[in-house]
Amino acid sequence: MNIDDLELLSPVPKAAKTLSVTPGAVRKWIRERKFATVHLGRLVRVPRSEIERLIQLGTTPARQNSARQNSARRTRVNSRGKASAQASEQRGRAGEMTSA
Repeated sequence: MNIDDLELLSPVPKAAKTLSVTPGAVRKWIRERKFATVHLGRLVRVPRSEIERLIQLGTTPARQNSARQNSARRTRVNSRGKASAQASEQRGRAGEMTSA
């Protein structure tokens, strides 16, 4: 579902589907006043602007150069939980350099 397909006011189940959460989670957020709602008698509607705001708040920007940083920190571990021989060699070489 695209955010542009939403009406101005969405019922709880439709808002939940847009956010990929359960309707119960949306109702909990309404009780906790995490976002504004419109009450029409017994009907509860979530404004489209609030859904968009919630998506913006939950969006984490990507890091630049994250692939290189993560690969440099990564240590390969085999099924027994031991570091691979390659990682052990690298640590050994680093130790030799510091002790020399």
